[in-house]
Amino acid sequence: MVGSLAFFQLCILLFQGFLDGFDLFCEVTSFFPDGLNGFGDCIVLFFCLSDGRLLLFFLSFQRKHSLADSGLPDIQLLHHGIKTLRFTFGVGTGVEDFDNLVFSIFYCLGTFFNVALDVIQLFLLVGELFAALAALCLLATPAAAQVADLVDRSAFRVCADPANTPMSSEDGSGFENRIAALFAEELKVPLHYTWFPQVTGFLRQTLSIGKCDVVIGFAQGDEMVLNTNHYYTSTHVLVVRADGDLAGVDRLSDPALQGKRLGVVAGAPPTTHVARLGMMKLAKPYDLMTDRRVENPAGDMLRDVENGVTDGALLWGPIGGPLAKGNPKLKVIPLLHEDASPRLFFRITMGVRAGELTWKHELNSLIRRNQAAIDAILRDAGVPLVDDYGKALKPQ
Repeated sequence: MVGSLAFFQLCILLFQGFLDGFDLFCEVTSFFPDGLNGFGDCIVLFFCLSDGRLLLFFLSFQRKHSLADSGLPDIQLLHHGIKTLRFTFGVGTGVEDFDNLVFSIFYCLGTFFNVALDVIQLFLLVGELFAALAALCLLATPAAAQVADLVDRSAFRVCADPANTPMSSEDGSGFENRIAALFAEELKVPLHYTWFPQVTGFLRQTLSIGKCDVVIGFAQGDEMVLNTNHYYTSTHVLVVRADGDLAGVDRLSDPALQGKRLGVVAGAPPTTHVARLGMMKLAKPYDLMTDRRVENPAGDMLRDVENGVTDGALLWGPIGGPLAKGNPKLKVIPLLHEDASPRLFFRITMGVRAGELTWKHELNSLIRRNQAAIDAILRDAGVPLVDDYGKALKPQ
């Protein structure tokens, strides 16, 4: 048998790296050469992509009675990344789930298809050639080439809000600015920024069109970007007057908060908790999405607490913590005991363009090697760091 393992590895790469997200149609055709009493089995798979391109795979294996003893390499990897698959099998078996599809193919291979060993070797050799050509065709498509060319290796190009203090600022004072400077120094390239307010259209006007290559702070799981590994976890905080009667509160369900006026960010997770606990009628709302070059909701919230307009403010920790740091009149309380939904803690990653896996892996490596330095920057800024489950402060 010619290169079965290498061929399967190539198929796995194709499935994972190139077919992800396509609407596929799979046709499986069997070969029955007359008069041959074979030692193995062979099929041909035709994958028609939704944009009209065609992939052909010739698969052949030694005949086995069950999948368990077939000796095939880790076939469970094959289904990773496939979004949608419609399947028609030559012997009349229709399967929707790709795990079942793989099982059915190999089960039927061992049951129905018999061809001679020399024919198997010929088909497999031709199949490897077709698969390699298909990979080259996919790599040569304009979309793939464009994604590969967008990352500029001559500079560390960051997409950022020019006035999103304390996270990013055009004057370089934000803690995300400091992390970006650290990475640029590690990569030994200059640091370049594309500035745009972090409102609707931020990604469309920056990262998506290739003006920059990374957003330093993005919540894990956001589908608008490809996330790196998370480099810190934080939670929302309650900011109160240090000498007030709420200084001992550590959860939103504390009876001491009943009848108090809290500042809340409209649409943020803590607002749901406030509404469920019956405190929304007294709450003062502040805008979530604003151009911070002309408005400063977080600063307004803290001033209102300090001046007695509100009794407390609920803010995202990486905003509220640094802004209140050094103000002896204010106390920052991380919310670590909220068990009801929605959760108040989030893991923060860096965001890159979809498909840029190599760039993502490079950033993951930088994060891993510089985690201690990143933590030091965040702590110095006043960001409340918590464990990955938002239940306790991260030990220093």
